[in-house]
Amino acid sequence: RGAMGQVFDKSPNAWSSQYHCWMPYWMAITASGSHGIHATSPPFYWALGQPASHGCVRQHRSDARVLYGMVSLGTAVYVFP
Repeated sequence: RGAMGQVFDKSPNAWSSQYHCWMPYWMAITASGSHGIHATSPPFYWALGQPASHGCVRQHRSDARVLYGMVSLGTAVYVFP
């Protein structure tokens, strides 16, 4: 998984210029910032738990808010298929 393994950066509401969308509670899990953990919008809650992005871990907004508050920069991250 390359540089995965920790939270490299956090932002309460990041913008993806590549996908033209807001990513609330963004936490970068690659050093490049290409992949992360973030909230998705309510119209897309139906897709949670299914492949629907280019590698990010998407969450319900309330779950993402709780996790964001619990995690510090440098926190270890393990992603299992």
